[in-house]
This record gives sequence, structure tokens and C-alpha cells, in this order.
Amino acid sequence: MNIISIFPETTTRTVGRLSNGSDRQVITETIYTVLVHDGGRKYLKTFTHEPTEQIIKVVFDTGQFSDITSVTDTLENDTAFLALELVDTQIRLDQAENEQAWMLLELVNKGVL
Repeated sequence: MNIISIFPETTTRTVGRLSNGSDRQVITETIYTVLVHDGGRKYLKTFTHEPTEQIIKVVFDTGQFSDITSVTDTLENDTAFLALELVDTQIRLDQAENEQAWMLLELVNKGVL
């Protein structure tokens, strides 16, 4: 088992009962998302405290991580497809900008602009 990343995410929420807010409290929480790789598969688990490598290993060995391999494979494929679409769109945009620049240059050369 190899730890790929430990990602902390801090969120705040407000709790209270009165409409004027006099008893409201702001609660800050940090959730740690751990991604591990083992035997060609990816696993995910969240913790409410910063886990040590030893804790991660014990929790992983007891089967408490979720296998997210199929989800990440699909996301990686979708990301690759979107990257190709983005490159294609950027090429078309560059071509349109070049054509526009040539048209403006031609109008300037003819004295229209």
C-alpha cells in the first residue's frame, strides 16, 4: 500500500436557533481525505483528524477504505477527452484570430481603416 495523497479540507458552518442570530455559533471542521494505491487499485477514506501513516495502514488493512478504481479510471478517461476537446477548440480559436488579423491587415492596406 502506497499513500498517494492526504488532502485536508476545512469547512465552516453556522448553527443556532434564534432568528436574530444571538445564539449562533460558527463551527470549523477539517476533514482529511486519504488516497492510497495498492495492487493497481485506488482506495479512498476520509478522517476527522490528521491520520498518521500507521493509522492509515491499520485502517486500510481492516478494509475500511473504499475502492474507487473504476471511478478514477472513468474520470481519467473523461479528463483526457476534455483535454483533447480543449486543444481542438484552442486551435480553432487561434485560426479564427489569425484570419481576423489578416482581414484587418488587408483593410488597413487598402485604406479602409
